[in-house]
Amino acid sequence: MFHPYFKNGTKPRAIQYEEAGWTILPEVVSGTRVGTCMLASHYPYFGDTQSDDRHVSHRPVDRGLPLLHGHTHDRENGPIGHQFHVGVDAFAFAPIPMALVDAWLEDLRREEAEIATIVRERSAAGPSTPLSEVAERLGINLDDL
Repeated sequence: MFHPYFKNGTKPRAIQYEEAGWTILPEVVSGTRVGTCMLASHYPYFGDTQSDDRHVSHRPVDRGLPLLHGHTHDRENGPIGHQFHVGVDAFAFAPIPMALVDAWLEDLRREEAEIATIVRERSAAGPSTPLSEVAERLGINLDDL
């Protein structure tokens, strides 16, 4: 991945990077880490150090997968929900230990398992309310739809 500002002078940065021996990756890379499907991107799903999110068109679509990202240049580090700012600027200009990423992924899996258990327990607690009763309570006539 490279920073999305492609031009430096007259030559696109991507070409400069390739000429220097770098491999240019897509803006969003998918993969698996310790059994968890996840994404990596220069950009987070949301959040920025500015008042508004910048470069929204370059950001990955949040479909619930864990995301490792940079971009924010924020000194605050660590995960926020299912996105994790791993830029070196957030970790004293050192690479983040992958053991920390693995622990975060394990924590996310544990949370998902807890949520799934709660949903199963609530749905098994008794019969569901018929749609007609819910519609009536909300003042909707299903025959009009």
